Amino acid sequence: VNHVQTGPKGVPFLSTHDGRTIRYPDPHIKVHDTIKINVETGKIEDFIKFEVGNICMITGGNNLGRIGALISREKHPGSFEII
Repeated sequence: VNHVQTGPKGVPFLSTHDGRTIRYPDPHIKVHDTIKINVETGKIEDFIKFEVGNICMITGGNNLGRIGALISREKHPGSFEII
C-alpha cells in the first residue's frame, strides 16, 4: 500500500504499487501494509500489518531475496526509515 487518502465527498481509498485504486478499504489498513486482492472481483481478501516481528522478504539492494524477521523500525521524520 503506497497511499491511504480520503477522496471527494469523504470516500476513503488506497493506492497500491501497481497502480490499483481501491475504494472503501478496511480502516485498519495503513501505508506499507501488504494486501491480498482477489483479481476477479478486485476486493481485498486479507492484509498483513507492517510491524515488528513479522516475516519479510527484501525486494531491493544487495540483500535482494533474503527472508527474515522485522526486528526494528527506526523513523526519521521528514526523511527515510531504517528497517
